[in-house]
Amino acid sequence: MKWKTKPGKYENARQMQKIIDKYFQECIENEEYPSITGVAYSLGLNRQGLLDYENSLINGKLKSLDSSAKAEISDTIKRAKAFVEMCYEQRLFANGNPAGTIFTLKNNFKWVDKSEVEQTNKTISVGIKGFDEEED
Repeated sequence: MKWKTKPGKYENARQMQKIIDKYFQECIENEEYPSITGVAYSLGLNRQGLLDYENSLINGKLKSLDSSAKAEISDTIKRAKAFVEMCYEQRLFANGNPAGTIFTLKNNFKWVDKSEVEQTNKTISVGIKGFDEEED
């Protein structure tokens, strides 16, 4: 049987922040780049669960929490995501192949390739010598 309102794993942002900080510290110690999925995994969530916590004010989930607690949890996750994004952005300039980094930035952080095309339309009139437009 599926729960209509499943209780949240975390009741406040401090609980989450401690775990997130520990995850980031382990990444630094192991010389690994943090990821959104890694943040979610460290919290015992999947990626979608993490996004549900982040958007709990909008999506109506975590009904047991008041708006203030939801806002703090959302801000905690947004800061964690910003840190992960910063790490990936810095990685773009490091040695190696940036393809995976670019993929992550596009798919997790809404980065886009942007190209600008300038289009100029000109009218050209061509006259044909010996052609008579007025035929009877």
